[in-house]
Amino acid sequence: MLPNNKIKRARKWLGDLHEPRDRKHPNTRSFCLGGVDIGDTTQGITNYVWQAWTDGAAIYLQRTDSTRPDRVLTDKSITSVSVAFTRDMNLVIAYQSGIDSKLWVGRNGSLVGSIVASIRGGKDPMVALDDNRYATDITSDVIFAYIKDSMLCCRYQREEYRTEHKLQMLDSDTNLYRMGMGRDNRFLFLLQKEVKN
Repeated sequence: MLPNNKIKRARKWLGDLHEPRDRKHPNTRSFCLGGVDIGDTTQGITNYVWQAWTDGAAIYLQRTDSTRPDRVLTDKSITSVSVAFTRDMNLVIAYQSGIDSKLWVGRNGSLVGSIVASIRGGKDPMVALDDNRYATDITSDVIFAYIKDSMLCCRYQREEYRTEHKLQMLDSDTNLYRMGMGRDNRFLFLLQKEVKN
């Protein structure tokens, strides 16, 4: 959870994020750290790299060292995907479907889940565990962030993603490019201006 729902502006770049969030990739693919399997924390929650991607009609998930992907969900006009795990290795996926930013949350350590938030007119939806260090076990949250009406907004796992927190007004041509824990152990929202010809 962000202290007092406040953020500070700072010059940060993709390389300032922890691996694998610092990787360059299109919005249709996302990477995060996780455990050995969904719902399995026996080998910790940071020992494997997971990826999610979309073909526009479905979202798939797999560990990067595995050859077998799983189809997690289907929807219409999926243009972006973002993946994270809770501290107990439940799957959380944010994605853009048409003009809706959606949040899908897995249940009971399985690939069964449901849409828990659908933000009409939202854009650039992303999810990330705010801190995966062992010492923060009881205070860390998955953060669901998006832009709505030029406002950077977020919702927290501990509030069951029900309450929208408005973080900062942005210029209308600003996108949420990436987010996650930075190498300086601060949670980062990387924003970028659209380049217009």
